[in-house]
Amino acid sequence: MITMIILWFTLKPQIFTGWVELFPYAKMIKPTVPAMAITFLLFIIPKNPRSPSTSPPLLTWEEANEKAQWGIAILIGGGMCLAEASKESGLSSILVENLKSLEVLPTALTALILCFAASMFTEITSNTAVSSILLPVVCEMAVALQVHPLYLALPVTIGCSFSFMLPAATPPNAIVFGLAKLKILDMAKPGFIMNTICVLVEVAMIHALGFPIFGLTTYPSWADHPKSGSGAVANTTLVPRLDSSH
Repeated sequence: MITMIILWFTLKPQIFTGWVELFPYAKMIKPTVPAMAITFLLFIIPKNPRSPSTSPPLLTWEEANEKAQWGIAILIGGGMCLAEASKESGLSSILVENLKSLEVLPTALTALILCFAASMFTEITSNTAVSSILLPVVCEMAVALQVHPLYLALPVTIGCSFSFMLPAATPPNAIVFGLAKLKILDMAKPGFIMNTICVLVEVAMIHALGFPIFGLTTYPSWADHPKSGSGAVANTTLVPRLDSSH
């Protein structure tokens, strides 16, 4: 363990040249390499160094296979594959395009639905992928609605981290799911309640604290600047839209 930690710290330190630079394919060596190297050594080093020919190794495959949490590894890997598949197949783009129909709703309701959608999307893909897909559309919707982009972008970004329902959503979820031997519904039911509570609190806080702290009542000139291509536009003071009319 100590050797592995030392290899990690000396992999690519900023204060001196790391050992990885000694190899021709340094860019291909990741932090997983020391961990796998030490693991392989455990299968080779004998328990009794005095009789290496007859002594079993420190770790046998039977012990590793019995104690390893293969289900957790498959869940995490499956979640990553699902996230990549949703992007490559165009499923993420289809879902985002359907969200554009929310522009006709009141802004408060739009923010609530977008946050809840973000918390649902992040159950099947990574929060980084969800935020990178949703945020450009959310900012376009904010410009179309003439509301401050942060009014929608902030809660949606935070909502991308509300992944409490499915084991494949995050590695911690998968670890708890595997070790506790839970069923999907055992995690989905309380997770849905947690998602709902977090979204409601988040939207309430963006109205209670976001408006005075970030000045969300004012439509900023920089929001229209990429579209206008000309000089700055004067800031416009806004009141949150409570009905569907513009």
